Amino acid sequence: MTIQFRTVCFLVIVLVAPITSASELIKIAVFDAALVDTSLEGELLGKNSDETRRLAELGQQVRDGLTASGKYQVLDTAPVTEELNNTLDRVRYLHDCNECELPIAKNLQAQQSMVMWVQKVSNLILNFNIVLKDVETGKVVTSSFVDIRSNTDKSWRKGIDYMLRNRILNNVNE
Repeated sequence: MTIQFRTVCFLVIVLVAPITSASELIKIAVFDAALVDTSLEGELLGKNSDETRRLAELGQQVRDGLTASGKYQVLDTAPVTEELNNTLDRVRYLHDCNECELPIAKNLQAQQSMVMWVQKVSNLILNFNIVLKDVETGKVVTSSFVDIRSNTDKSWRKGIDYMLRNRILNNVNE
């Protein structure tokens, strides 16, 4: 094959291949993950700074993964911070508030919302949970939970990576 022929073939593939435009991406509001600490450690020692940092990193990892999938446009939730904080003043967790996140996501013009939480049973057992809903109908698009063992940066990253690849992104309608 000549270089010219390969170049022409490459250009044909690139030009003919379907291109996902920004308007075709699903607009999603990804809310920060919450920690539900049901361990005795949390009750005795209070907040753990490593877990607080991991929650922020988990949120960024999920947002990056959704963006990299080519299916989502992750919306900035900063414009609804006040509304979100007012809601969290009334309810403890978004996942427990009877869909109170949906009007907030709708204010961002999101098509879907994602609520995440980590339940810490102990320093050895943690459970990651994600629920993705259609903002208009409130119906669950997909949801998943993954248990991990050990409370480390590596286990958190691997658990979320697994859940995104094998549970969340594989279960979203094309």
